[in-house]
Amino acid sequence: GYFSSRVNINLREKHGYTYGARTRFIFRREIGPFYASAAVQSEFTEAAIREFFNELHAIRERPVTPEELNNARGYMIGVFPIAFETASQIAAALARIEIFNLPDDYYSNYRKHIEAVDAEMVQEVARKYIDPKNMLIVVVGDRKEIENDLRKKYPLKVFNIKGKPLR
Repeated sequence: GYFSSRVNINLREKHGYTYGARTRFIFRREIGPFYASAAVQSEFTEAAIREFFNELHAIRERPVTPEELNNARGYMIGVFPIAFETASQIAAALARIEIFNLPDDYYSNYRKHIEAVDAEMVQEVARKYIDPKNMLIVVVGDRKEIENDLRKKYPLKVFNIKGKPLR
């Protein structure tokens, strides 16, 4: 969700495919999903998917720069306090301590742990948990506009609005 992320800079700033693109891990007790998403115009669907994959390969192969790392750290530390603005946010944070068996002082030490993250750690996690060869692509859009371009590059399964397979 970081606005200056590589994927957002690429798809939004460099190519103008979207207003915003993001990637995110969903944390669970066991390994949870990783996803990348953006709303793009139909004509840019295939190109946007290609750029997502370029960035997913790049984060595994090219270390983050000191500037990227410092900006991401600053963002995560800066938004940290707003994660505790409401009673439900506080309850969710406490639940995460229990669910993930985190130490009781997890949030007290959060900023210190974020500051300790280095480029090697980022790349290690990317290589371990982001596997572009093992991803499912879900596209929602005008089938007439996007299917032919996608079919040239990807094996497709098409579903109707109720989730029933077509063809």
